[in-house]
Order: sequence, then structure tokens, then C-alpha cells
Amino acid sequence: MKTIRIKTETDLSFSLPTQDGPIQLEIYLKNAVLPITEWYGNIKVRAVNCSFPHLLEVKGDLSIDASNACFPVLQIVLGTCNVHELGAELPKLNRVGGKLTVLKPTDLSTLLWAGKFEGAKEIETSVPNIFELPFIEVKTQAEADALPEHGCYNLNIDAPNLEITSKNIYGIIQVNADRIRFSSLEFAYQVKIGNENKSLFCYDIDFSRLEQIQGKLHVAGTDIFFPSLKQVGKLLYISHNSIIVAPELEIVQQFRCNSTVWMKFPKLHSIRGDFTVNPPVIKDQDLVPDAAYPELRFLGGDLNISYNFGFPQLSEIRGRLWNYDYVLPKLESVKQVVTRKIYNRLIEKTLPKLKHVDRIAYNEQWQNYTDKVDDVFYQAKRGFSLSENNFIVYSEFEGNSFLDLQTHPLPLLVSILKMSHDSIQRFENREFDREWDIPEFARPKILAAFDKIWSKIKPLTYEQLFKIENRLLRRFAFQYIGISVLMEKLGAERIATEGIELNYFRYDEQGQKVPFRKHNIYEIYQADGNLLGSDFFLGFGRTREIYAVKCWCSSTEHEHWLWISPEYKDDPLAAIASTFRVHENVIPYIKRLKRQGDVLICEMNQQVIPEGRIRPLTKDEYFGMLEVET
Repeated sequence: MKTIRIKTETDLSFSLPTQDGPIQLEIYLKNAVLPITEWYGNIKVRAVNCSFPHLLEVKGDLSIDASNACFPVLQIVLGTCNVHELGAELPKLNRVGGKLTVLKPTDLSTLLWAGKFEGAKEIETSVPNIFELPFIEVKTQAEADALPEHGCYNLNIDAPNLEITSKNIYGIIQVNADRIRFSSLEFAYQVKIGNENKSLFCYDIDFSRLEQIQGKLHVAGTDIFFPSLKQVGKLLYISHNSIIVAPELEIVQQFRCNSTVWMKFPKLHSIRGDFTVNPPVIKDQDLVPDAAYPELRFLGGDLNISYNFGFPQLSEIRGRLWNYDYVLPKLESVKQVVTRKIYNRLIEKTLPKLKHVDRIAYNEQWQNYTDKVDDVFYQAKRGFSLSENNFIVYSEFEGNSFLDLQTHPLPLLVSILKMSHDSIQRFENREFDREWDIPEFARPKILAAFDKIWSKIKPLTYEQLFKIENRLLRRFAFQYIGISVLMEKLGAERIATEGIELNYFRYDEQGQKVPFRKHNIYEIYQADGNLLGSDFFLGFGRTREIYAVKCWCSSTEHEHWLWISPEYKDDPLAAIASTFRVHENVIPYIKRLKRQGDVLICEMNQQVIPEGRIRPLTKDEYFGMLEVET
């Protein structure tokens, strides 16, 4: 949501941005007077003695966070309303669409309805909760005539040939009958017409003067015309072979239909949430309008449709564009494009004006369009993607949409990596080049982003790691903490030790092999994995005990730690051998083994194509062929 901040007298002469989406207005200037009559978006009052002498309606949230705010003619707040300070003047406020929270004494004598009320103990209000009110059953004209002109009540109509003369109903209206007239109704909280549990029907229902529905409008299995309807506050839901036309409708919070329908909204310019239409979407091919939405410019959520209803003016989508194969000629900005059908020609032809995308999960079809994207995320490992600015850790089993995943800043990733890599060169050589599957053209950009900040970032500490609230991020970070540090913090116990004399070779200055003897010692350590938290998993099977082998040389006293599986906890030599797994068909042809850290190089007697089962080396195979270790 775009934001306008009023901090000086000059800021009071602001002009609205050329967009149709909601705008947040924040006032930090004392004694500010704002002459607006209605506001499409949120208002936050952060300075004392602010006045809105002509404001009638806030089509969003209102938060009064400073004293003596004056709204002398304000009647409607469509979203939530918070009154946190003294002196708020709301003498004509009669409707709040969302939750009303009042923490300081405030005159609410004109309030007729609020979605929910919460206030301090000394504040009293008679505002009812409509979802707890019983339904009034109207079956005769006499019962209809007895309804108040204005009132907060729920109404259910099952009998035909009735006229309702109420002007404002701050409750739920359910209509399941034919030839019903709401001759004076201008406002309703929620309206449901038809019943999805019945067979196909078509009702003659008149809502000729209805201008605003605060909550949900559900049309099921009927044809209806709303000549005056301008706004649906929460959800417009169309189902079960319906036809709906609303020539004056301008704003909808969220739009959904899931059946064969026909609709036309020639003045609809803004949908604040998602627009979702599940196929089939047309009742009769001949009835489909060429442009059902000729003025729709702004969509605050996702666009997920299978048929092009006509969006000639749509310029901004603040959610996802799902599975499109139709032209959006004016679309300039979208948060994410999600489709299996993207080809370069489609991007050029279907989105000819596209200038900006917030983020994408990279695939090769976007290679020529990455300049339009703020964050191009490349999958480096399973469950881990990163861009030049941020990174994402996710679980493929939880099925989260890419756009919904939490992003984390790149400096945090560097602090995690530095727990394991003491230099960017070591990181590049030992992990980036070997393990990260990033397209070649993007690798220099990613490395440059790391290099720019690497020296400025400190490694994440053990204590900081445990304070990470996001469990997926915490689990990701654990793999970079030094095993020796972690085992020490967990109070690991040494449970087995074994040494071995090895015949090694090293190379002299002339490149000649020089044999020498080396005595290595291998120790098994055990720790309680439960201390890491119930959501932590290192891949050691179902046991909560975790095991590591420490390898060290008695002459150099250098040590190296590796995780091992529980089955090797009693045999240190077998444990170190098990840390390397190779294709079984290769093993008979290995001539010598050369180990460099956690990389095993096999010198072969003959070339063999690896295939079949992969298994760990036995201790006899490993130590029998090992000749170089660094």
C-alpha cells in the first residue's frame, strides 16, 4: 500500500498518486486540518489536535493514536477503528465494518453497528454481534411491514411476493424466495441470495436502491441486477449458474466464483484482494461480454482465472498472476508470475507493458527478463533459494506458495555461512562451487553480492542461533555450526576411541613420492539431541541421540569432526569409513583413495560408469586403499 506522510505544512498540499489502489495517510503534523471528504485506504493520526472537518467515510482502517482528534461528520469506517488516546470526537460515527477498539472514554452514542467491539471497562456500548443474533423469519407482508427502517437484525425470507421497506439493515439478509422487493434498502451488512443446496432456480428480486454491502454478497443459482450497488466490503461470491450485472459497482474487497456464471461490471476499478474464477466460467458462449471489466485497473491480491473476461486497463497486481495465457495489455507491475506456460514469446505478447515484478522463482524462460524483477530467486539447494538481496528457507512437504514464504536478508545468510567458513574463498571452494546449483550466468552476481558484505558481517553465535524463532531457518542454520562447538555446548560424552598406524605418501619439491608413517586417532562422541528442540532433525534416524566422530593426528594435533549414523557408534574406524559412500560397482576397480577434507578422490584401475546401489565403504576397504590425506 502506498503511503502519504504529513510532517510539514507543505505536505498538506499533497496530490494523490495516479493509481486506483488504497493509500495509507499518516499524519505527524500537530494541528493539521485535512479537507478530504472520503479516503480510500487507511488513516493513522499520530499528532495531537488534528481535524478532518468534512470526512464522511474511511474506506479502510482508522487508527487514532494521538489526543484530541476531531472527526465531526465521520459516519462510516469500513475497516477496523482504533481509538487509543483521549479527546477523540466521533459524534456521528454509526458504522465500523471491522473491529472497533476504544481504550479511552469516547462518545459512541450514534454507533449502530461494528464488526466486533472491544473497549476499556468503563466504556459501554450496545453494539450487538450480528453473528450471534437470531434470524427474523418473514413470511407475511404484515411481518415485513413491522421491520424497523433502520436496525441491526438478521433477516431470513422464504415466502414469495413480499416488499421490505427498511432503509438500512445492519445485519444479514438471506433470500430464498421469488418476487421480493427491497424498495428502499440502501445499506446491508451481508446478503445471500439463493441456496447452493437446491436445484437450479431463478428468482425475481429487486435491490434497486442498494448502494453498499459492508460484508459478503453471495449469489447462488439466480439471475440478478443491482442498478445502484457501488461497493462490496468483503467478498463477492458467485456460484451455481448465476448471472449478475452491476453497472455502478466500483470497489470489491475480494472476488470469487466457482461455477458456470455470467457477469458484467463496467465501472469496477479496484479489487482489494484476490480475483479467483474456477472453470467452467461461462453460461453461454454467446453471452460472454468482450470486456466484462473495462475499467479494472488495480488488483490488491492474486489473479487466478482460466478465461479472459477482458482487462484492458489492469495495470497493477499486488499478488500473483496465475497460469495466464491471455493478453493483459496495460499490466505494468505484478508481485509474482506463477505459471507452467511461460515462454519468451508469451511474455512479450501477453504482457507487453510489463515493467516490474517483485519476485520470481527463476526458470530459464525468464533469463531475458531478469532486469524487470527486484528479486530473482535461484534454488541453490533443496529447500533453499536466494537472490542478490534475500534468501528463503522452506519445506517442500508443507506446500507453501513461493510468494507466501518469508524472506530473510542476505547479511543474515552470510552470518550463518561464516559459522562454518572463515573466508569467502573457503566458502566458494568448499560449498558454492561444489554444492550450490545456480545457473552459470547468475553465479558471478551472487558471489559479488556476498563479497560486498562478507568482511562487514560477524558469524552468528551459538546463542543467537537458538534465538531464531523461524524453525525452518533455525534448522537450516544448525548445519553450519561447527560440530565441535555444538557437541561441546551439548555436553557430549566420548564413548569410543581407536587409533591406527597408516602408511602415507607426501610429495617433495621435485614432485617425488616420499613415504611416511602417521598415527591417527578416531573418537566417537554422543550427545542428547533433545536439547536442540523437538523440530530439529539431522537425519540420524528416529533416535534422539546424535553422534560424531573426531579424527585427529597425534603428531600435528589437528582435528576434524564429522557426523555419523548411530549404527557406527561403537566402531570408530568403521565410522570414519562410512562417511564416504560410492556406487557399489565402482569399488572393485579403485586403486587408491586420496582424501582432502570431506572430498574423496578415487584413482581407478580402469574407467567405470557408476551405477546401481550406493553404499558406505567398510573400514578394510577405506584404510586398505587410503594413501593421501589432507
